[in-house]
Amino acid sequence: MTKEIVEHRLNIPPDYQYYALQKGKCFQKQWHRNRLILIEELHFLNLRAAVADIGCGSGNVVFAFAGKVKSIVGFDYNTESVEFLATKLKVDGITNSYATTLDILDAVPELYRNKFDKIIFNEVIEHFDKSEVETVLSNLSKMLKTGGEILITTPNYGISPWTLIELLIDKFKMFPALLGEQHRVKFTLAGLESYCKSAGFFIKRKGTFSLLSVLLAVFGAKFAEYIVKVEVNHLKYFGPQIFLVARK
Repeated sequence: MTKEIVEHRLNIPPDYQYYALQKGKCFQKQWHRNRLILIEELHFLNLRAAVADIGCGSGNVVFAFAGKVKSIVGFDYNTESVEFLATKLKVDGITNSYATTLDILDAVPELYRNKFDKIIFNEVIEHFDKSEVETVLSNLSKMLKTGGEILITTPNYGISPWTLIELLIDKFKMFPALLGEQHRVKFTLAGLESYCKSAGFFIKRKGTFSLLSVLLAVFGAKFAEYIVKVEVNHLKYFGPQIFLVARK
């Protein structure tokens, strides 16, 4: 049986994340930009790293960091997003990166086992059912080399304004439906940490971000970038987005 592609049902175009970052409204652009700033501020990647971006969508991470790593592969279960990313990589002449279809719930192909130094899993883990999270984390671990690291981000359903933000987004149909459609598991920072520890990961760093930086983008991208860096380094609990770095 063919698996349903949620993005198709919700009419989310394959280039959605790319154009949200490039041409979205001020707050939307900053939300997507913050995830890229996070990667930079954590010094998560380096020139020697073989990287996997799991659930890459239309490839914002791949485009931002292809020139700063050894190689990067964008994986997604949505073949249309993969096709968009693959085509644009070719047009842009990016040769150390490629895009391919992968459902992280399926058995990991031998080609991708123990292959990656770093995995980025941005705003993806909440898209699964609770019963599937253990399988997802196990498969991600299989793709990492021993000593490799994973960066996970997800909405913060703990003490943060995210629940209200999500309610307003869905009520006023600002963006494609989230709760119950795209977002199926509600993570707190402690809950995500517990899942990762149970999967055998060692937690290196954790925190939250995007509390004020998204709103302050009205004063300019540079100012918002400064604020999100402060959030990454000092905002332990209250930001609408969680981040967690874990080592295999």
